[in-house]
Amino acid sequence: MKKFILLFLLCALYNCAFSQWTLLSNEYVPVHSVISFDSVVITALHYQSTDNFSLAVSNDYGDTWHGTNIAPGISVHYLCHTDDMAYACATNGIYKSEKAPLDWLPYHEGLPGGAILKMAVAGDVMLAMNQTSLYKRIAGDTAWTIITEASPVSTISDFDFDGNLIVLAGLDGIAESYDLGETWTVWPGYVYLWDAVMIKGDTIIAASKGGMLRKLLSTGNITNVSSGLPELWSPYGGYYGAFYTFHMAGSRVFVGAESGLYTLHANLWHWIEIGSGAYGLSSNGEKIFATRGYSGIWVASLDQLTASPEVSARSSSIRIYPIPAQNTITVEIASASKKSKTLNAFSLSGQQIYEQNITEPRTMIDVSAWPQGLYFVRIAGANDVEVVRFVKQ
Repeated sequence: MKKFILLFLLCALYNCAFSQWTLLSNEYVPVHSVISFDSVVITALHYQSTDNFSLAVSNDYGDTWHGTNIAPGISVHYLCHTDDMAYACATNGIYKSEKAPLDWLPYHEGLPGGAILKMAVAGDVMLAMNQTSLYKRIAGDTAWTIITEASPVSTISDFDFDGNLIVLAGLDGIAESYDLGETWTVWPGYVYLWDAVMIKGDTIIAASKGGMLRKLLSTGNITNVSSGLPELWSPYGGYYGAFYTFHMAGSRVFVGAESGLYTLHANLWHWIEIGSGAYGLSSNGEKIFATRGYSGIWVASLDQLTASPEVSARSSSIRIYPIPAQNTITVEIASASKKSKTLNAFSLSGQQIYEQNITEPRTMIDVSAWPQGLYFVRIAGANDVEVVRFVKQ
C-alpha cells in the first residue's frame, strides 16, 4: 500500500512534465499489471479495491472500460498473453482464457496453492513462479511440476525465460540456468535486493536498488549500466529505489521504477526519463500502456517516445567545456582513478564518430570537422558507464 501511495504522489508531480502521456482511466484502481493486443487492453486490479473486480477491460484501445471478475474473492498479480491465449496469475493460482471471447478457467493443476506472481511462455514451455519456487508446464501436460526444490536465490522477485535460458532475480542475487532449472549459476559478489530482470538477445539486464547491471552472455562480462538513473537519498548511498518491471517494444527497452519511467538508449547504454513510474507496461505495436497504481492507466504513442533520444542532465562526474563548442572540447573526469576508460562520441542519431582509451582526468578532442549539432560523450570503465551531452556550433 505504501508503494502505491508513493507512486501516486510521484505521478502527481511528474505527469505535467511528460505531455506525451494521456490518462485513459482512473476509475478502476489500483492497477498493477497490463496486457494489450488488437484493440483490447486488460489491467489487473491488484487489491480488488474497486467494487471487488479483479480486472478492468477495454475493447476500444482504452476509450471505455468495464470491471470484471476472474473468480470470486481473488485478485490478479500478473497478466501475460500468447498469440491465442491470455493468462492471469492470481492469489490462488493461474487462470487462462482464449482472447476472444474472454472466458477465464482455472489452470493451476499441480501448483501448491497460494499466490503465483508471474509466468512466462516461450514456445511450448510455460514457467511460473511464487516467492520460493519455479514451476513448468509443457503443452499437452495435464499439470504443473516443480523445477526448483530449493531456489538458488532467496525470495524470488522476478524471472525471465527465452526458451533456452532462465534468469532469476532474488533478494540476494541473480541466477541463470540453461537446462530448465536442473543446474544454476549464480552471479558472483552481487547482493543487493534484486527487483527485476530481462533477457535481450545476448544480454541480461538486471535491476536492483543498488543500480542496473548488464551481462554479455558471449563474454560473461558484467558491467554497471545505471547511467541516466537518479540516485535517491539514502543513508547508505548508491540507492536507486525499487524497479517494478521491464518491457520490450520491438527492440526498445523500457523500465518502470520508483523514480520514474525510462527507456534505454541502446547505443549509449543510457537510460532516458520519459514519464513517471509504472508498475506494468504493455504495447501493441503503436501504443504503450502504463499502469500507475492509484493514478490509473495511461497511454502514449511509441513514435513519440522513441522520436528523440534526449539524454537527461542528471548529476555526473563528467564535465565538458566549452559549451557550445567550436574547435575543441575538454572532457574532464572528477575521479582521480588512473584505470583505463573508453571514451566514445555519438551523433544524435546514435552513430559513433569518435573513440579513444583514456587514463588522464582531462582529455582534449578536436571537433572542428564535426557537423553542427548535439553530441553525446560516453565514458565506460570496468564497472560503470556515464553519458553527457554537448552542442557543436
